[in-house]
Amino acid sequence: MVSNFDDEPGPPETAANSAPLSPGFERSYRALPSLQSLSRKNGVTFQRQLHLAVITIAMGVIDVEDRGLLGLLLSSITVTAALGVTLQVEGTAGIVLAAAIVATTVGCIMLLRKSSLEIEGMDRYAKRFDAAEREHLCDREGHWLEADRLGPASFKPHEGQVLQAEGSTVQSLTMKAEELLDGFGTDVLDACVHSPRCMSKKPSIKCDKRAREKVRIEYDNDARYLKDILRGSVICDTMDQLCACFTALQSLESITVMQVRTA
Repeated sequence: MVSNFDDEPGPPETAANSAPLSPGFERSYRALPSLQSLSRKNGVTFQRQLHLAVITIAMGVIDVEDRGLLGLLLSSITVTAALGVTLQVEGTAGIVLAAAIVATTVGCIMLLRKSSLEIEGMDRYAKRFDAAEREHLCDREGHWLEADRLGPASFKPHEGQVLQAEGSTVQSLTMKAEELLDGFGTDVLDACVHSPRCMSKKPSIKCDKRAREKVRIEYDNDARYLKDILRGSVICDTMDQLCACFTALQSLESITVMQVRTA
């Protein structure tokens, strides 16, 4: 007769259950724990695994700055979690769940990489801008130039001032910009260049995605307030050259300056 693992009394002994068990069956029966102890053990294991995962992720986010090491860390956690799910969940369900975990983590890693590259690019651009600002807006002693040598003062359209025609849409403005693209480069940008050390860049049109995003977020879906759908650049070496270009721009009869932003 084989005793139960809990303290509850077993069923009364009869001829059917008093028969001796085979050695193999008896060993397998003795190896089976109760459902309560198995559930408790799995719960403790899961809590420990979750605790370890939280600590590992926190350490990775705080201490690891290298994208490669952080990706390796997340990949290791994913593989461990996927293998654990595969072992604990039997059949096809475990494989599908593990594959979902891996796919989700891969997507998160790709998004993390894209975001970090964009942030690093913005940081590099900001540093270059600060260096150029100090180079061109400071004298040799490092003092900022006087206000009258810093170019035109900033101003912007009045609150609620409509810039485009009634009924304008992003599509209609883009089509109009395409019509004016070539003439804008020759009649406007090139006309502003009065020094061999200045140069104009080829004009371009704001991408449709960015234009629609700006109209939706900043202008309450009203495309009449959209600015710089057709844009171009004139690059100058000094502030004096920049002021000369701005004066030339103001003198063009076909141009009305609506906004100046210096910072």
